[in-house]
Amino acid sequence: MNSSRPRTLWRGIAAAVSLAALCAPGVHADSGVPPGTPPDIAAIMRKVQRGGQPTGADIAKLQAWSQKLIENVNGPVKNGSQFRPSTRTTPGSQAAAKAGEQEGIPCTVRVSVNYSGRGHDSSEDFQATYTARAMLYPRLNGTGDYWATMMNPDAQVSSFRFEPLAADSGAAIARAGGGSYHKHTTGVHGSYSESTGTYTQAAFSMQLVTTGKGDRLYPSGGVGGAGVGTTTMHDRQSTNTVKDSGVGTSLSLPFVSENAKLGPGTSTPMPMMTLSYQALVAAIRSGGTATVTGSEGFSNFSLGGLNYGGQSSISITLRPKPMEILIEPVNKRLYEAWEPLPDTDDAHASALNTDAPTTDFFPSPAPLAFHVVMHDDSKAPVAPSANGLTRPNTQIGGLIDIYLHEVSEQLGICMNYPTDARTKKGLFFPHTQPAGITWVDEQHVKTTSATALDATVNVCARDTGAYGKIDAKCELLGLDSKSVRNTDTYLAIPLDDDNNNIADQYEKDNGIYDRRLAANWDEEDKPANWRSNGDGLTLYEEYRGFLIDDPNHKEVFQRLDQKKRKLFVYLNGPDHDIYRQGAELFKNASGLDVYYLHDPKRMKPMAQAMHPRWMNFNKTPYSDYDQAAVWIDDYDDNKTAYTKPMPGIDEVAPQCPVTTDAINISRPKNTEEVFNWTGRFPPRQPANAPTPRIKAACIAMGIDFASIGDTITARNPELVNQLMVFSVAHELGHATGARHHAVDSYVLFLNSHPNTGPKGDPTPAEAAAAETEMAECYSSGDHNCLMRYWNYDNDLSELVSFYAGRWHLTTASTGNPWTFCPDDLMYMHLKK
Repeated sequence: MNSSRPRTLWRGIAAAVSLAALCAPGVHADSGVPPGTPPDIAAIMRKVQRGGQPTGADIAKLQAWSQKLIENVNGPVKNGSQFRPSTRTTPGSQAAAKAGEQEGIPCTVRVSVNYSGRGHDSSEDFQATYTARAMLYPRLNGTGDYWATMMNPDAQVSSFRFEPLAADSGAAIARAGGGSYHKHTTGVHGSYSESTGTYTQAAFSMQLVTTGKGDRLYPSGGVGGAGVGTTTMHDRQSTNTVKDSGVGTSLSLPFVSENAKLGPGTSTPMPMMTLSYQALVAAIRSGGTATVTGSEGFSNFSLGGLNYGGQSSISITLRPKPMEILIEPVNKRLYEAWEPLPDTDDAHASALNTDAPTTDFFPSPAPLAFHVVMHDDSKAPVAPSANGLTRPNTQIGGLIDIYLHEVSEQLGICMNYPTDARTKKGLFFPHTQPAGITWVDEQHVKTTSATALDATVNVCARDTGAYGKIDAKCELLGLDSKSVRNTDTYLAIPLDDDNNNIADQYEKDNGIYDRRLAANWDEEDKPANWRSNGDGLTLYEEYRGFLIDDPNHKEVFQRLDQKKRKLFVYLNGPDHDIYRQGAELFKNASGLDVYYLHDPKRMKPMAQAMHPRWMNFNKTPYSDYDQAAVWIDDYDDNKTAYTKPMPGIDEVAPQCPVTTDAINISRPKNTEEVFNWTGRFPPRQPANAPTPRIKAACIAMGIDFASIGDTITARNPELVNQLMVFSVAHELGHATGARHHAVDSYVLFLNSHPNTGPKGDPTPAEAAAAETEMAECYSSGDHNCLMRYWNYDNDLSELVSFYAGRWHLTTASTGNPWTFCPDDLMYMHLKK
């Protein structure tokens, strides 16, 4: 990570300007004269290189020049806002400690990086944070181009040198650096590895210089550390886990773009990192604690066969206060796994409920507690308590205020409950708190003692998507809190390292933690080959969850799995179980996740709709689309099965849940349908009934045409149920965009024969021709597709097979599972 580069540079300059090197005879003219060397010094060098002897005055001038260069590199003598770092003692050494470490400025540096590299057959994803201590040695003398003029001691340039501090250096401000990392790499043949761990000795070394081109400082150097963690390697045959393994990174961090090899006389490039000269100088001159930040984004950065893109950031805090309030979870594992659930004892939770107690639907939430403790960073830590909590290492206490802030404030408890919801803070301090805590309000508690050294507080949620931050302050001592996890002044609730207000545990459970998705992401692409991505529900909405009907017909709370698109349905009427079988058949054929709503109260009305169908009505800052459930009912006895579009929607156009008013599955009409087809078989077959194709199909399948009718009549109730189950699956296909096979060809026929259309008055011959055309169109195509009209097949073999009991509609007539063919998939979608 080039952390040693500044130190190597400074040593190189000292060597370059030594008299032995500069005055060696026999060297070609100008080959030993560094670019930018002052003319009088360059003249002496050239004279010596040509074999001339330097005079005493020449040697004195060279010595004075080289000494000034060395002082410029290390920093000038302290004078006003300028500082003279020690040139004979190492920062952190005993000699420097005796001097009070006054030559430099103590700093805390935090680096955050997140990048991805992609190659032909490999990839690398890396996220890390580093925290390290360093000493800053600034030289403030203008904003000229440092590298172009660095051989001139009088150049108007500035530089800022950061030296690392070792954890065991003995310096009062020294402390071991730390951090965390996660790395995912893929190789050929599907092999990949996952590495997760921490940095035990993060160190930081850097030089910032002016460029003469504006306010930005050009950096070199970087951050590094010994990583200790676990690496799991996967290939086709095996999985191998290595604990206590280290991990490296391919890029120079955090200054990925500033990797040019610069030397004396080189024009300094414009940096990508946004570190400000003016901001850093102001922080230096302030004399107090101050923080300067910078960031850079990079893309199309090629190295080692991979093309990299990502971002990095750096935060430099000058003169950090040694006293701080550490904030930590009481139970680390619980905190890392915690997802918000409404507190059932919350007095306000019932105010959010208008129709049922919260306990009926939601699991009992785990209590979440946090510990705040006074800590002196300049002193050695004391042994933790028996339960692993940090103990105070100072006798200086104070009144500690603990706050919740940036807390979510949303309608309801989850996305579809309750219907008439109020807006409340999602996180709160309950009245009941551990001893030593005084409750001020829902967002503020404080220690009872004015000299407290530590305290424990409880936090509850009333929203399944609640989020916020907890921090602490001691006004008397002027202290803010600091997370034990990093240098943040707060802890996120829930744990949320990617800052999308979604619990990291949910993302890990669903295999998306490494993808760092935004809260409003809605790009599911499974099942594949659909008309568009997404399902009308954002990632945050799916995480916040819904009340659904479980397989036991019990209403429960459910967070959704984001791996697939999702469809919600409501099943109304006495044939609820039959409808559910059909929805499950559709689920298996389509590859969608299908969720069922238990109660119409979990939906709100939509404009012009027959029924309430809006099911993500408790909107959030991350809501993007008003999604609807599909309502399935038996409301029209004139239609066997029908997907009714919303007013103004063309029946032939591909529909979606929002444009689908309702699905009608009529038991009386399906019963009539089965009864009528049964009449095509003896003994009910009239003498003049058109049954040659049915009879031929029976003969071809070895079925006794004369006697099969009684068997079919006895099976009529079962046949009706099968037909209704299939029809639900077929109509749900329509509700998600699938169309009848060759429907465009049939529409062309109707357009060319207007008398056969809905407004026409066809003759019997015209009506028969239209029915024949529809049968040929709708029965064409893939026999495994749910949208094909199998009962219109030319030889009626599938219809006979169904009625005779040779074929059950749970599978296609081919014996294969039902599916949707490519001609239907291209129209299927869940958002209009």
